Amino acid sequence: MKQMRNNLIERVKILDSHESKILETIKSKGYWKVTIRPTTYQKDRISLDELKNIIQQCQVRQRGWYYPVLDPRTGKTYHGNDYLTSLVNWNEFIEVWRFYRSGKFVQYYALVEDGLKYPPYSTGKNLEIILALYHITEFFIFAKNLASKKIMGDTIRIEIELHNTSQRKLIAEDIFRALHDSYICQVNDLEVFKGDIPLPKMLADFAEIALDATVKTYNKFNWLNLQIKDVLRNDQEKLLKGFF
Repeated sequence: MKQMRNNLIERVKILDSHESKILETIKSKGYWKVTIRPTTYQKDRISLDELKNIIQQCQVRQRGWYYPVLDPRTGKTYHGNDYLTSLVNWNEFIEVWRFYRSGKFVQYYALVEDGLKYPPYSTGKNLEIILALYHITEFFIFAKNLASKKIMGDTIRIEIELHNTSQRKLIAEDIFRALHDSYICQVNDLEVFKGDIPLPKMLADFAEIALDATVKTYNKFNWLNLQIKDVLRNDQEKLLKGFF
């Protein structure tokens, strides 16, 4: 029994080292940092053996790449003392997340754009407008799903950051959406969203909140077109319906 315990401890140490290496890779690129948590701290809000089931039940499956990833084919998942961790380093998909017994979820997620090697992604630092909309919307869908489990209390805290954005340019993969100017960010770290959302508003308005956060992010790339929101709303609705 003692030997088994020592082997388990050693395995966790190896995985923690792997986690640090993946995190270092993520931070060498553009990346999202997502934090979702209750506004009041309770250490043992969720039992350790419930963490994986909650992630599976709340996982966003609108597209082929689920959010957050919990897939043994592409990554590793393991329990720590009071959390569940997932590690992925597979092609352009690189992410690390932890879900704690307190209900706190923290994720570092490399920009997919930085891992793609074909046009229009193959030149410079880019942020694809529809892909970014999808990501931000999925962050809020996941937060809404967590809130619906009533493990977050009456109010949920959401913080979304986008890093390594200095000289990063907005692009459109669809040739029919060609941007007619260069929209380039001049600062390195962006606050995409930060705030406390009451449970009823989270459940009812998550999509609109995500849309507003996306538009404000594009504004920081100096894209100030007043019609952006109306255009993006159609794309977001397709994502929500599973047609994109």
